[in-house]
Amino acid sequence: MTPRAPAKVRGKMGWRFYLRWVVWYRITRPFDWAGRVLSRLFTVRRVAFILAVLGFALFYFYRVTMAQLLPNIITDLFGIALAVFILDAMYRLRSDAELKKVLIAKLGSKNNAVATEAIHELKARGWLADGSLVRAFLISANLDGNSFTGADLRRVSFSFASLKATSWFEANVQGAFFDGADLQNAHLSMHAVGPHFAEADLSGAMLYKANLRGAHVRDEQLSRARSLWGATMPDGRLYDGRFNLQEDIKLHLKFARNPNDADEWARFYGVPLDQYLEGQAWAHQRERASNPPVSA
Repeated sequence: MTPRAPAKVRGKMGWRFYLRWVVWYRITRPFDWAGRVLSRLFTVRRVAFILAVLGFALFYFYRVTMAQLLPNIITDLFGIALAVFILDAMYRLRSDAELKKVLIAKLGSKNNAVATEAIHELKARGWLADGSLVRAFLISANLDGNSFTGADLRRVSFSFASLKATSWFEANVQGAFFDGADLQNAHLSMHAVGPHFAEADLSGAMLYKANLRGAHVRDEQLSRARSLWGATMPDGRLYDGRFNLQEDIKLHLKFARNPNDADEWARFYGVPLDQYLEGQAWAHQRERASNPPVSA
């Protein structure tokens, strides 16, 4: 039975949602119902049996020869098969889309068992790596101990999520939001062969106030992030600004009285002055190592 639209949907401000509701329930539901009915009724055996009975009846009562009957049988059989195939395909596509939405919703659960079951199902169906989770909202999800190896998680919101002891080898988390997320002991990088690493791509990721205590992650990965302000680093200390991330700098310059005051920068990052200066010295040394002077 088709549910009625809520009263507020029929109001002046909800006409767009009401239009989508009409299209979904009034137009697609009959096709969905017809596809399910036909796919169950017209199986291969039943179609073959019906055609055999019709052919025998025409031959016995009307003396229709096989040469006259065969072209019509082939045409009718092809038409029925095509109709059943199209309707069944539409039903399967819609079923997959609905299942995908349910699994993504479960993935954002605060119950670790529910979220773990969802991620295993998504991985088995190939939906973890095909972009189905791009821009998904997994805020406050409990995903402790799970593996996101090879996943496409661009722009996913992991804000305030519990991600302890998770694995992210070859995961694409560009532009993802990890603000306030707990990434303790997470495996974001692993040494592979020679100079190569299997690691998460953190380009443009927001790690604002994230907890990275004990996480396996390289400085090269963190230097490509968008923000690390207030984050707890793998060694347990607060981020001291050593990567000079543009988003953090922009945030400070909005309220800075003296942009050249090192003590003011240290207070902005919430670290002692000597720790801030140590981080900046490390940054200058790293910059000189990556850009050696050209000898004349």
